[in-house]
Amino acid sequence: MRTYFLLLAIGVSLVVLQGCGKRSPVQTQENNQLTWISLNGLTSISDAQTEILGHVEEGVELDGLTAITNSQAEMLSKVDWLSLNGLISITDEQTQILSKVSDLFLNGLTSITDKQTQMLSHVEEGLELDGLTAMTDGQAEVLSKVNVLSLNGLTSITDKQAESLSSVGYLDLNGLTSITDAQAEILSNVYWLSLNGLSSLTDAQTLSLSVIEEGLELNGLTSISDAQAESLSKVEENLYLNGLTSITDAQAESLGQVENLALNGLTSLSDEQAETLSRVSDLELNGLTSLTDAQAEILTNVGSIDYAGSLYLSGLPSISDAQAETLSSLSELDLNGLTSITDAQAEHLSELWYLSLSGLTSLTNAQLVILSKVEEGLELNGLTSITDAQASTLSTLDRLGLNGLTEITVTQLELLSKFEKRSTRTASR
Repeated sequence: MRTYFLLLAIGVSLVVLQGCGKRSPVQTQENNQLTWISLNGLTSISDAQTEILGHVEEGVELDGLTAITNSQAEMLSKVDWLSLNGLISITDEQTQILSKVSDLFLNGLTSITDKQTQMLSHVEEGLELDGLTAMTDGQAEVLSKVNVLSLNGLTSITDKQAESLSSVGYLDLNGLTSITDAQAEILSNVYWLSLNGLSSLTDAQTLSLSVIEEGLELNGLTSISDAQAESLSKVEENLYLNGLTSITDAQAESLGQVENLALNGLTSLSDEQAETLSRVSDLELNGLTSLTDAQAEILTNVGSIDYAGSLYLSGLPSISDAQAETLSSLSELDLNGLTSITDAQAEHLSELWYLSLSGLTSLTNAQLVILSKVEEGLELNGLTSITDAQASTLSTLDRLGLNGLTEITVTQLELLSKFEKRSTRTASR
């Protein structure tokens, strides 16, 4: 259930952008350029810096900016994924320009005009407007053209708005605290629906929502009946019930039929429940604070016959070497609660395809070398600094999370993003 978009997300200081400004497309080979960068600590940006960021291949996050110029909007519109959640207002011209972005996040806006709504409906893939607290029926109809839409600021919707929004592919309405049976029936037409503001559902509403094909998020529910668990087991792919603090064996049996399941509110699990839940492909159990060797062995069955599964256990403060070896048979593993690991654990965990160890604040060079063998991605968001040698070691990874860094040198950024400097003469041949 991980979203694979992150190559390098770091809250870096301006030293990075000043350094990046010394490079040009002629001087660098961009076949392996940086695909994603997060600079949410910046509160202002120059046109020169904006132009550099406009060449990032996939995504840019600049949530610290409270205003941009039209020319900056134009430069940033070249990226596929853009987050500008700090903006509290935008002009019509900026709206027109930014609508060219494939995925656009403008959660700081508290209102938009009908004209801007029309423009934003042309965003190709996804649009987040969580700052809006009200919307007209007309605006809802216009925005229904967007494939992925987030409107978490709305606290209520009309049946007419529900009808319009039901044509959206992926819809977030986490501000709603209640829905009618009719709205539940209407909204069940979306592929993915997030209603985390609901604290209860009727059996009829649960049954209606269970026909959603791809994903259903109901993290506000703190309890469900066995009958509701049975209904929800019909959700085909992803089910999020992170508000539950306990489940019955019967509920575990039902929920174990879902492909991907999130139960991060559970603080304990019986061996029998672990066995039942291990039938899913991806399982989130970040609320667990302890795990027996037997349960670790059982939970490695997560996945399918064709591929190893993903397991999220970020509530564990420590694991044994034996557990690390057992869990290494998974495809993906989150262990963000660990604050230290042994060399032996690093060796075992390096066999994973994707690994998250964001609770670690330091690693030895030897451990970093070992962990760099992870096949696809590594998240080390607890690190606050790295050396040039460590950056070179980590450059072998395709996806890397280093959100704890507050400063990075040009050399380190070049190493991590796999830039290869070439002379102007060589590049022009």
